[in-house]
Amino acid sequence: MIKKQLSLVASWLYRNDPKNKARFEIYQAIDHKHPADEIKHQFSKETTQVIQSTTKKIKQAETARIKKLKKRTKH
Repeated sequence: MIKKQLSLVASWLYRNDPKNKARFEIYQAIDHKHPADEIKHQFSKETTQVIQSTTKKIKQAETARIKKLKKRTKH
């Protein structure tokens, strides 16, 4: 994953689950990296699961937002 994607996951966790320890592991892995850099850090099993589930939630929310915008523009 690139830093930009992991940063989005960490930001989502900050706003929606601030006590989640995965956020801190992500921040440590992406610290001082360029947004386009590929992050090759080996995350713990728990953090990997959090990243996958949060990425899925973010994609679902983005899909719903796009559908809503499309409905607005049709009228």
